[in-house]
Amino acid sequence: MQRNDLTDNEFTVLMIAAADESMIPIGRWKEPVERLAARGLLHRHNEHNYAITETGRQALKAREDEDATALITAFNPAASGVTQIREIAEQAAQQLAEAARRSQPITGDDPVTAARKWSEIILNRALELLGERR
Repeated sequence: MQRNDLTDNEFTVLMIAAADESMIPIGRWKEPVERLAARGLLHRHNEHNYAITETGRQALKAREDEDATALITAFNPAASGVTQIREIAEQAAQQLAEAARRSQPITGDDPVTAARKWSEIILNRALELLGERR
């Protein structure tokens, strides 16, 4: 469930209900309680007693996780950059492993030896691309 799926009032209702509080659909809470019940995020015991469902707990957790990620990103812009860098490094590792596997039938080297040889070639090329001359 994405953050856009919950209004702030619906999020508040789920937070209260998750603390084992019964929700009564009155005043400002009437519409959000009824919408959440219609979506299966709250269970209607009777007209004055609604409780959170497991699906509601999952939606609440998803929203809390998204809010936490947004805060981390807002206060630490480098966090999203680190994630992107890790993804690039993972792609490079996957490519290196594939090169090592494909080298084995050609060179006879075991994949670990091939990976070590290719990593040296790749490192030298990367340094060359960065302007370091050897």
